[in-house]
Amino acid sequence: MKIRLQIILLLLPFFSIAQLFVNNVTFTPAQLVQNTLLGNGVTVSNITFNGSAANANAASDQVGLFSTGINPTNLGIDSGIILTTGRGNVAVGPNNANNASNPPASPIAGDADLALLATGGINNKAVLEFDFIPTGNQLNFNFVFASEEYPEFVNSAFNDVFGFFLSGPGIAGPYSGGAANIALVPSTTTAITINNLNGGFAAGCPLVLPGGANSAFYVNNCGGTSIQYDGFTTVLTATATVQCGQLYHIKLAVANVSDNAYDSAVFLQANSFNVNPIDLGSDFLETAGNALCIGQTAELNSGLDASVPHQWYLDTVLIPGATGNTYTVTEPGVYTVIATPFGAGCPIQDSIQIEYYPPLPVAEPLDLFNCPGDLIYDLTENTSVVLGALDPNVFILDYATSIFNGENGIFIASPTAYVSSGLGEIVYVVVVDTGSGNDCTSIQPFQLLEQSCTLDPQPFPFTVCDDISNDGIEVFDLTLADNAALNGLDPALYTVTYHLSQADANSGSNDISPANAFSTASTIIYVRVEDNSNPTTFGSTSFSITINPTPIVAVNNVTICDGQTATITATPNVAGTYNYTWSVPAGVTNPGNVATFTTTVAGVYSVIITDTTTNCVSPSA
Repeated sequence: MKIRLQIILLLLPFFSIAQLFVNNVTFTPAQLVQNTLLGNGVTVSNITFNGSAANANAASDQVGLFSTGINPTNLGIDSGIILTTGRGNVAVGPNNANNASNPPASPIAGDADLALLATGGINNKAVLEFDFIPTGNQLNFNFVFASEEYPEFVNSAFNDVFGFFLSGPGIAGPYSGGAANIALVPSTTTAITINNLNGGFAAGCPLVLPGGANSAFYVNNCGGTSIQYDGFTTVLTATATVQCGQLYHIKLAVANVSDNAYDSAVFLQANSFNVNPIDLGSDFLETAGNALCIGQTAELNSGLDASVPHQWYLDTVLIPGATGNTYTVTEPGVYTVIATPFGAGCPIQDSIQIEYYPPLPVAEPLDLFNCPGDLIYDLTENTSVVLGALDPNVFILDYATSIFNGENGIFIASPTAYVSSGLGEIVYVVVVDTGSGNDCTSIQPFQLLEQSCTLDPQPFPFTVCDDISNDGIEVFDLTLADNAALNGLDPALYTVTYHLSQADANSGSNDISPANAFSTASTIIYVRVEDNSNPTTFGSTSFSITINPTPIVAVNNVTICDGQTATITATPNVAGTYNYTWSVPAGVTNPGNVATFTTTVAGVYSVIITDTTTNCVSPSA
């Protein structure tokens, strides 16, 4: 997962034009090695700068983080570490100085290894060193060497020098600790210097002659707009064969020779210090605009031979059976592959983060119904259902006969009059989000079906008991009758309305609104069911609303002396047939379902009566 450099670069400003930006005040050399230079397959330790760990843990004006912004410069590397004989900010263009130089605040002279490449004394050196253990057998990193000494001092004795001095098992060379210089002209054993990698020189900048030594690797920057140095190399690669798991030391060094003028620098490409890396590629992120759309897959490839043992993990959890050199991603998460091309004792690995864009905010389509035998459907009935309030100029909707056609832009030409291939056919609504820049697509199926087109609404009478006021008025939710009125028809395709007359129901006018809170006395309601696609096709019926009175009962009050008998009578407000439910004092036998009874026990007697015809129940009396 490529996160280290991204985190650092969030701190850098980016520009809409080609421009070099250098930060040589914020980060220490140790931070730049660990967080910027390193790629895969390397573990680093013992970082020093100009001879000490203390220097490596303090910001230096000779070491910095560089970036070329949104639009690349002619440097060929878009970000990384700059190591320079002067101050890093000298590198910032344009190329407008004949002798761009700014010696460091604390210059250090002398270096035995650089001295072997020079024809004079070593000044203003910048030497970045560290130990590393590779988990592979081939070290590689990319770089550009740049100098103000180009082109004026080509073929002169005043040549700044640099070198990458590698030491460790299997390495043999003439430098300290048996190190070899791996900063070489491509396909040769020749060290890169100003004299042996240049474009020639005549009469001054920008007159650069063709045919200079190894000039195919030289970039003439005279008059350049983004880099100060007069000339620099193309992007080159330092490489060396190493042994997996062994300890190595590398010294990255550059210095002025004989003077403190005409700065030189080495640009080291970010994340390029690799040893046989597995590179799963860039992360798939929403913020980067390259996340996957719902339903998409991505094939991850280690780049190794299929015979090499692999194991894949999702969010650190082993994926059973995932042992090949490729893996197909179907869900978000951090994927890691560990492979052992050099044996189990030397595994190599890489990780990648996969994000998915959220699903398009579309609704599910409805199955569409036609009358039996009618195979011509208006698919666009689902357009408003699916899009809702979404902007149809941003969320582009079409219809297709298959998922393949939907994915490849093969759409139904006349969706308002689509001739179906037969009952139950599945078609697809395709929505493309053109406003997000990712063109994510939603493809959803729906069926073309048939149903009876006979409009035969059924009555759904309402019968209720009045409240205690017995004013004959109650509030009704007429929509409870919708299902009976539809009688099996699709509520998305037919509309139910309620009216107070048959004439209004026939014309579809003066419908009751709101139908779910209709206050009325007992009356007749007329219901209309209308075909949305053809309003002249409708059916109607009627049903009653009946409000039955709530019975009111009174119980006589009786005063008796001890030993006397009292008669208790419940008297309804109107004649009728009632059931009586008594509540009597403790110790008294309940008289049951009677209107009158006698008792010798004083106390509170109450009764509730139920009209046996309407089942309306009185309040307690």
